[in-house]
Amino acid sequence: MTLDEYIKKFPRHERSKIRSDLASRLGCTVATITHYANGIRNFPPELKKVESVEALTGGEVTRYDLLPLTYGLAPQQAA
Repeated sequence: MTLDEYIKKFPRHERSKIRSDLASRLGCTVATITHYANGIRNFPPELKKVESVEALTGGEVTRYDLLPLTYGLAPQQAA
């Protein structure tokens, strides 16, 4: 699941809280989270940030979703 898909699965009134939580956890602005989700900016290839997103989303958004060129296909997709 992409970051954008994850955010959009919540009701509209909860999305800003989700973006704010992600921004706080990653040490960036809400606008930056929006740019990552919309593909305006590439997600940084820092393992700590990738692991934070995986943890915050309960594994729904994985490193394979965030950085497919770095991590390749998810193990179940590669088989």
